[in-house]
Amino acid sequence: ERIERLPISQINRHQVIFLGSLLPEQGINLLFEAWPAVRKSVPDANLVIVGGGPQEQALRTLANQMGVASSIKFMGFIQNDDEIERILAHGAVGVAPYREDKGSFKYYCDPSKVKSYLGAGLPVVITRVPPVAQLVHDSEAGLSIKFDAGELADAIVKLLTQDVLYERYRANAIR
Repeated sequence: ERIERLPISQINRHQVIFLGSLLPEQGINLLFEAWPAVRKSVPDANLVIVGGGPQEQALRTLANQMGVASSIKFMGFIQNDDEIERILAHGAVGVAPYREDKGSFKYYCDPSKVKSYLGAGLPVVITRVPPVAQLVHDSEAGLSIKFDAGELADAIVKLLTQDVLYERYRANAIR
């Protein structure tokens, strides 16, 4: 209830948000691999990255090399939860592309980023790594995918372009 959710008419309907540390296990590299395909299907799609980490400079360089840097905004680490929630509330889709690594704690954790996305009313695209991915899938609050760039791009494009599906998933995310 604390998060002020905006009506769909006031959000950036083609904005994708990644919240988290810029580390390999977070799957940020997969998102960058998928991003050119998203942009090909949705030319005005933009990506907002809230968080920092050791991969930031390499990701900035990669975005330049791929020719998609103008569609990606690096916000850096933001300590204020109210500011993070305001950013989330303006977006359309939250992405949690955790890397598949059986030795990772991600298989057993309950990631807070997914709760933040859902609390702000963002449907989630999540890899089938943490247990919450099944709940997201079963409740139609987002799409649960394999750790695959093509599947990630397809899922994002689906939520950005299919308005009826998006509205249902957004309502379920809020619920």
